[in-house]
Amino acid sequence: MSLTTAPSSTTQCENCEADIRSGALQCEACGHISSRFTYKSRVAASAFALFGGAFGLHRFYLGQWRALLYLMFCWTPLPWLVALVECIAFMTTDQRRWNRRYNHGIGNGNESARVLAIFMITGFLLIIGALITSLYIPFRAFSDLKGLQNQVSAAQTLGESAQRYIKQTGRRPSKLTDLSLPASFTEKYGTNIQIQQGRISMQFDSAGNMAAGSLVMEPVIMGSEAIWDCSESTVPSALHPDICK
Repeated sequence: MSLTTAPSSTTQCENCEADIRSGALQCEACGHISSRFTYKSRVAASAFALFGGAFGLHRFYLGQWRALLYLMFCWTPLPWLVALVECIAFMTTDQRRWNRRYNHGIGNGNESARVLAIFMITGFLLIIGALITSLYIPFRAFSDLKGLQNQVSAAQTLGESAQRYIKQTGRRPSKLTDLSLPASFTEKYGTNIQIQQGRISMQFDSAGNMAAGSLVMEPVIMGSEAIWDCSESTVPSALHPDICK
């Protein structure tokens, strides 16, 4: 009894109906690509790596289980850095090599090097812009806070000087020079301060919308002392000088 080899499993090409190996994604006779084949684009993979690499989107796109590792560590900068390196590697990979590795050797045209270059430049410009923005926002917040602290300190100095003037003279101040403030103070804040019949108002510059408004101090003289009414102020009470509290 002779042994015979079982014929290999075959199927027909969707286009020319020629016999092809079962599971083959491309017909050797006519070159038709099976509808079961999904082309993995180098540009798309690079885009996923650049913009979603921290979550492993590029590896999910390529159908690789290692994408789960990116999700496990997405709260750290490590996946993003790895994905950035992989993005560069994808964009610099030869098209034939890419197709052999991710497309079973099946080509789908040559993805334009110009498109890749434009994409790469655009992506890096976006990253640089995001980094600059992320640095600028806390710097601006710190600068605004510092400016606000300076204005609060100036209001405190103004209130103490007004209180001292009333205690010494028993009168309300009528002009800024009555308060004997340092020249540096009047040069910096003089335009923000108005005194009318003893009523002192100081305009707070907007510090990132943290405290835009005015501080109004109205003295009620009782002997050589004064009680200050600051109820007409529009800045938060936390910014009022001690004489208002």
